Amino acid sequence: MFRIRHGIRDRRNPMGSVYGIVRPGTLEPTENVPVPEQMALQLEALQKENRQLKQTLNLRNVEKLETKEEIKDLKSEISQLKNLISNVNCRCSAFEKKHGEYKQNMKAAFGQVELALTQLQNSLKNFQRTMET
Repeated sequence: MFRIRHGIRDRRNPMGSVYGIVRPGTLEPTENVPVPEQMALQLEALQKENRQLKQTLNLRNVEKLETKEEIKDLKSEISQLKNLISNVNCRCSAFEKKHGEYKQNMKAAFGQVELALTQLQNSLKNFQRTMET
């Protein structure tokens, strides 16, 4: 019921024209549609835009939920990988420990073999001396 001039209500003539919104810079109506029908058309257009915006918002919310689920999945995969890494580290340390024990046992065994060889060489020398006399 107010006339619009330059995108602002015309306050000099608050009753406006019977034909509603006017083109910016002019006082001529844009359409020959009465105000209530024009408002109904604007309302319908705004409702359509509102529905589209709601759909867009819903799609964004769904995308956010999907990304949140993907993040949860990735976090669970990361925790599983961390568990696997810790298991591998435990196995490696156990293997290194066993390997260290094996090395020590082998050193001890070689030491015993060397000792036995030196004893055998000494007894062989003693036997040779006794044979010479």
